[in-house]
Amino acid sequence: MNLEGKFRNVFSEELGAHKGSSVSLEILPGSNPIFLKHRQCPIAWKPAVETEIEKLVQQKILEPIMFSRWAKPIVPVPKSDGSVRICGDYRSTVNAVIKTNAYPLPTVSEVMVAISDGKVFTKLYLQQAYQQPVVDDASAELLSLNTHKGLYNVRRLHFGVSAAPDLFQKFMDSLLVGIKGVKAYLDDIIVSGKDESGHKCNLEAVFEKLSKANVTVNKNKCLFAKRELDFLGFHISRDGISPNKEKVRPIQQAPIPENKEMLQSFLGLLNFYNSFLPHKSSVAQKLHRLFDKKMERNSLLIRAVSPTYQNQILKLLYGYHPEINLMKAYSRSYVWWLNLDKQIELEVQRCDQCQTNKGNPPAAPRTFIKPPEDPWNTSHIDFAGPFQGHTFLVKVEPMSKWLEVKIVRNMSSTEVKNKLREQFYTLNGIKYNSTAPYHQSSNVQAERMVQYLKTSLKTISEGDMQTKLQRVLFKQNTTPNTTTGKTPAELLMGRRLRTALDAMHPDDGEINPVNSDSSFGQLYSNIETEKATEVLERVKRDEDMAQHTTTTEPPRHHPCHLNGQDMER
Repeated sequence: MNLEGKFRNVFSEELGAHKGSSVSLEILPGSNPIFLKHRQCPIAWKPAVETEIEKLVQQKILEPIMFSRWAKPIVPVPKSDGSVRICGDYRSTVNAVIKTNAYPLPTVSEVMVAISDGKVFTKLYLQQAYQQPVVDDASAELLSLNTHKGLYNVRRLHFGVSAAPDLFQKFMDSLLVGIKGVKAYLDDIIVSGKDESGHKCNLEAVFEKLSKANVTVNKNKCLFAKRELDFLGFHISRDGISPNKEKVRPIQQAPIPENKEMLQSFLGLLNFYNSFLPHKSSVAQKLHRLFDKKMERNSLLIRAVSPTYQNQILKLLYGYHPEINLMKAYSRSYVWWLNLDKQIELEVQRCDQCQTNKGNPPAAPRTFIKPPEDPWNTSHIDFAGPFQGHTFLVKVEPMSKWLEVKIVRNMSSTEVKNKLREQFYTLNGIKYNSTAPYHQSSNVQAERMVQYLKTSLKTISEGDMQTKLQRVLFKQNTTPNTTTGKTPAELLMGRRLRTALDAMHPDDGEINPVNSDSSFGQLYSNIETEKATEVLERVKRDEDMAQHTTTTEPPRHHPCHLNGQDMER
């Protein structure tokens, strides 16, 4: 059956005019008419503008009038064929006073579900889209245009009206309701079928609806009975959906971002094909962190580690047996490879030390102290031990989670005073109490760090106590906190401390982009094979240096919190 011959009015070159009820634009109560004069049209554009105005009059879209309470200047939009599209400047007039329709546009997922069983596809493109539905008389005056050729009422739904997309989508959904394997997205309609016969049946049903409504299509822009086609930026075939190659090419050829604007643009390109990027959130985390103004680095490459060296890097990450979530956060700050999180989970599950020292299930909720807004506004202090023959004084800065630990001889007040520079506090009028206010467990942060310290020290078998302690402190203060998302050093000092894994950064070793396929591997980068040994040796050397790194407390003139008690200036 020749569908084009059967539905001649659908393929007519004349613009259709919907035969159903007219579209009505409602204005907010109390809105007063706004009349704006026309704008001067550039001389070079006048012929094209006047030709388009005449065309719209012949199509009965524009209607010449002498008077109107409403009027808006036109906005000519040049088209690729040299003609122009006439839009109205409705921003400060109609769009400000009409009621919002709020009819949702379909999501890409909804469109794909509607055609999920399709093997044969057709894409229909409507003529001049919004201008086929007819508006009522009141709306025609509301949309009136003021041009250098005079005033015109607008008899159809028009470009530039904020409610037009919602109204037109509702119009199309109502028109095609009940037809399976079909979905409209504004002026595009995709028709599918399980086979050629089913496709033809669905297509004929669509043409029946369009014909009765007197809606026309642009035959030159339609695609009929295809095994695959592009729709809404995706490639549709009997095998499913995939990224449009023409859309992917700009991503593959995008230059390395050099500033915030370029980075935002690049991430925007990636987000369009978000569902096709495995582990995109974790891989792109480094890029998103560059928006933090405190970040001093301007490197825009994600470190992707070759499988040859993944086990060595994993052992380095796991050196101090951190808690599993901390280990994941720490690793994402430096490296990435496929299934890294799963490998970390397996490593922890296989580790006897981690399983033996795993904490008890969380206790009932406690009363927490309000987090401070500035560093060193408050300190949380508690004792740990005796543990492995030593007693520790633990101090936590709660805003940044910066941890400091001192080995003390005993838990006497004299020893505590010495460690906390009692003379300094006394001269500055700081008072302290020796018992927790209201409830001993209110000193949550210090208690938590006491448990963390004990667990961490148990997992380190090499070195004397001072060396073990410095390793734990260094790891804690350079690992992103699960609450703040940043390392304690970043929050306290405004910068990250150098770690052994920093040797893998681009400024320490040459990095080249990876040539990849449609999985967007070019987003990532690889350490050169011939440089890998050198980098790992530097990592090991820096690791040895990190073990002897000590942290010193900068002089601060702030209150503290001792054994859960306030120490106020």
